[in-house]
Amino acid sequence: MADKYITVAGFIQFPVEEREIESLNTTVRNATIKNIGEAGALISISFFPEFDELELNEGDFIAVDGKYNQNDTGDKVYHNLTAYAVWAGGSPFEKKEREVANKKRKTAGRF
Repeated sequence: MADKYITVAGFIQFPVEEREIESLNTTVRNATIKNIGEAGALISISFFPEFDELELNEGDFIAVDGKYNQNDTGDKVYHNLTAYAVWAGGSPFEKKEREVANKKRKTAGRF
């Protein structure tokens, strides 16, 4: 089967974890996002040492392009991505509370 490459985006759902890959003699960081869209699949993303300078924290919004694979255990489907390109930046904009004056409107009804 040919390699599949996809782009995903979402908020990091849990604390970022590190794991050792002994066969490669390297440490990899993993972040799980809830992908944008109706299905909102949880996707585990592996960040190899090339991304060590990239700060990743729970709650950050990221967009990632990379190599995708899926593992179906019968009970559950796992979605995995190896990061090749990442957008992680900017500050989230949180809406401010607005003042609402209690004004009575004269309405004729909607229908």
